[in-house]
Amino acid sequence: MTTTVMEMVNFTLKPGTDNAQWLASAAELESFLLQQSGFLYRSLTQDEQGLWYDVVFWQDMDAAVAGGKAFMASSQGQQMCQFIELETVKMRHMPVSVELMSCQGAG
Repeated sequence: MTTTVMEMVNFTLKPGTDNAQWLASAAELESFLLQQSGFLYRSLTQDEQGLWYDVVFWQDMDAAVAGGKAFMASSQGQQMCQFIELETVKMRHMPVSVELMSCQGAG
């Protein structure tokens, strides 16, 4: 049995980072992720203190680890990392205990 894994990475951006450039760089990661085996879902959010949370759901731990290695070697990953204060990065992989998803079409 495989267990879905949530990858949560939180970090801050380098001072003076242009938000539009950052978000454009983050959006360019979409095509990369869609090519990764085991990729399920991603969201990128920022809290009121400026801390960013990049949350990715993977089919299993092997997919999460492989996806992380591929990210670090990719041009999209290198481009994103130029905006990030690398010493603030905290990454966690956690097995998902309970899942529920509501998929509703636009109507």
